[in-house]
Amino acid sequence: LDDFDFLMLLNNDAVADSNCLETLVEEIVGRNLDMAACKMLQLHQPELIDSFGLFMLNTGEILPRGFGKPTASFVQNRSCIGPSGGGCMYSVKMLKEIGWFDPHFSTGYEDAEFALRAFLAGYSCEAIERAVVLHEGSVSINKIRDEAYLTYVQKSIWYSFFKNMPRVYLLWNLPSILFKVLFILLMYGLTFNSVFLRIHLSAISYLFSANFRKDLARNETKKASFARALEATQFFVLFDLQRFAQLIKK
Repeated sequence: LDDFDFLMLLNNDAVADSNCLETLVEEIVGRNLDMAACKMLQLHQPELIDSFGLFMLNTGEILPRGFGKPTASFVQNRSCIGPSGGGCMYSVKMLKEIGWFDPHFSTGYEDAEFALRAFLAGYSCEAIERAVVLHEGSVSINKIRDEAYLTYVQKSIWYSFFKNMPRVYLLWNLPSILFKVLFILLMYGLTFNSVFLRIHLSAISYLFSANFRKDLARNETKKASFARALEATQFFVLFDLQRFAQLIKK
């Protein structure tokens, strides 16, 4: 990477607008950013957002902002913790300073963990409204999506959260975390959804395992300040209520 200032990532199931690369360079240089997220639209329904940067709940999940919402609602750049790796640009300077994707991951969530790690280290990101990418979504992942893969994702959420967040932040949010975990287990138990119940129980057991402690020790990072951790997250209740309501409708 010594001969380059920036690196663009584009998924193998994504198509960038002809001016996307030029726009990303223009914005990341002009706005002095370390990361830039594309405005990713759903390939078969481009009137809907696939991802406009990433955001994080205080209970640990890192999610695509705007997923399923009208494209017309996103008409200007927005700050975010980081980009989806499906369409984005990173500064090489930042990559040299904090490293690349964590080798702990196999397929999926590595870009989310990286975004959180970069944000907590003080690097900046904006989602760029003019940098448009059409994304089919999960083409590679659908080939391996099963109970084992979904368990891997849930474990990855916990790993990324505990690896990067300062202990005081984890303690501060412990009531929220416990409430959400208990609610999820109760919901899947009462609806007899044995698959997702096993997924979450397996992920919880991972938190108390020797493997979890080894994984954290092997890839430990410098912890951010409590204030920066608070800045990275939003309270989970409103978002999860909306998500729960959508599930009931389905």
